[in-house]
Formats: sequence, C-alpha cells, structure tokens
Amino acid sequence: MSWRAASTRSARCPARSGARSSNDSPATCCAEWGSPAPTRCCCARSRPSILAALEDEAPALDAAGYRRLVDAAFAYLRDERDLRALEPGVGWIHATAHTADLLKFLARDARFAPADAQRLLEAVAAKLITPGAPVFTHAEEERLAAAVASLVRRSDFDLGILDPWLGRFVAAEKQVWREAPPQQALLDAAQNGRSFLRCLYVTLSLPAAATPGTPAPPPTREKVLATLATIRR
Repeated sequence: MSWRAASTRSARCPARSGARSSNDSPATCCAEWGSPAPTRCCCARSRPSILAALEDEAPALDAAGYRRLVDAAFAYLRDERDLRALEPGVGWIHATAHTADLLKFLARDARFAPADAQRLLEAVAAKLITPGAPVFTHAEEERLAAAVASLVRRSDFDLGILDPWLGRFVAAEKQVWREAPPQQALLDAAQNGRSFLRCLYVTLSLPAAATPGTPAPPPTREKVLATLATIRR
C-alpha cells in the first residue's frame, strides 16, 4: 500500500483528529516505537511517517506538538538498536527506514528550523558511519537519502553546512586504511557511507516527488559527486 493510500485511512484516525491536545498524538506514536520490536508491527512503525505526510499537506499539530514529533524522531533514530529489516516469522521491522520516512516529511514542513537541518545531517551520518553499525542491505540508505534530499531542496537550506558534513564521509573512508588489514567495523561503516552517497546523488538527480520537475540545486549534486570521487576505491 502506498503512503497516500494509507494516509487516506490515517486522516480519520484519533491520533490525527486529536493531535492538538490528545496524548495519542503522532509524537506519542513515535515514542511508542521503543517497545520491543517483535511486538510492534510494520504498520505501527510506519504510522508516524504517514501522519507527518498529512501534516505537511494540512497541518493539525500546534507548534509544541510538531516540536515533540521532531524531537521524538531524532531520539528514536539515535537510540534504536534493533536494526533488523525483514525478520523471518515476524515480518518487516525496518526501524531505520521508517524513521527516515518520517524525517523526510518533517523536513518538508515550514516549521523545520535551521537547527533541525543540522540535526538531521548529523543524525544521518551517525547512523551510517559510526563504527559498529551494520551494513544496511534493505534500502535503509536510500530512505535516509530521501530524507536528506527533502532537506537540501528547501529554499532556505544553508549550503554552507554541507561541506563539513560531507567531510565526515571522507574521514570515515580514510580511517579504514590506516591499518592493514582494515578493521571490519570501520570497513562496514565506510561502506554504508559510500552506498548512501550514491543513493543521495541519484535521488538529487531525479525530480523531487513533492514538486515534480524541480531537481536539487546543481551545487548540491556536484558536492556529493565530488565526495564520491574522493572516496572511490
């Protein structure tokens, strides 16, 4: 089911209709992801992103509610340690991908502040290239790239914060080759970074889903491509 089809159902759910004052708000949904993964179905994990998509089109949250949702999304991306994707006998867990979807829609909202832009870039880099992270194999890096693409396509995006952020991926690659043979944890982290940057470049080269026909500003793509050239093996 596409998010638009699912959003038609979610538009009538209590979590949205009572979002301004109810404890059963999208922020609460996001916070509740912290329960043991096998007990949380894919639909429950994806519901906040659907609500965030609706929020972008027709806001229901007040400023405080939106801020709680943003903070909960960043906290969940940082803290969730169950990074399984498709689990036999359980189904889709895919916490990283669903959180990336949520952040993608939040980043399109006019209330997404400049400080949130920095938080998003840092959170994505930390998830991908922190040594010890698993190599993502079920399009998590593609979903994270879509979140970053939503950010850099904003008219108020500060291109100046992009260079030091991209530099983190270069540093992760260089760190791999300081020892021979390289440490597996460092190799895995760098692989995540390389895969993510490829996905980001392709995503930025395609028309934006939210505004068809509008690609990312060329300097953004060029910076990503230059980083890929630097870390090419």
